[in-house]
This record gives sequence, C-alpha cells and structure tokens, in this order.
Amino acid sequence: MNKKPLYPLDLPSAQRPLTANKITVEYTQQADCMIDDENCQKIEISTEEYDDNMFFIMKTERWAFDSLDELILLIEDFKKRI
Repeated sequence: MNKKPLYPLDLPSAQRPLTANKITVEYTQQADCMIDDENCQKIEISTEEYDDNMFFIMKTERWAFDSLDELILLIEDFKKRI
C-alpha cells in the first residue's frame, strides 16, 4: 500500500515551495581605538524582497574599518550566505 506523504500546513512541499523573503546576518567586532567604548561594534546586512526585486540593507550605529578590503571581505562573506 502506497501512502501519500502528509504535509502539515506550515511546512513546505512540492506544491508549496519554501521561499526566503528576508535573510539577515549580524557581524560583530571589537570597538576601534577612535572611541572610548569597550562595547563591540555591530553591523547588520540583510536582504528584502519587494515586487520581485531584491534589495540589500546595511544597518549599523558604528562600524569602523581602516581598509576598504575589510568592507569588501564583509560583503563577500554575506554574498556567500545568500
């Protein structure tokens, strides 16, 4: 007897494929020497889909870097994750 697989309503199936509409990655680093704050710095990079277009969003209060290559590596890492 072949049983038909059961798909709960909240899980994807062949008829209801899973789609990621938003992906968010938060990166952290220690505070730089330009500020007197011992907290780490955070930057959030995410994607959002709107009208079949994907947009990239960066949010941070402060993310210091002394080389453009550091920022490029950060974006390249995010690109691998989406």
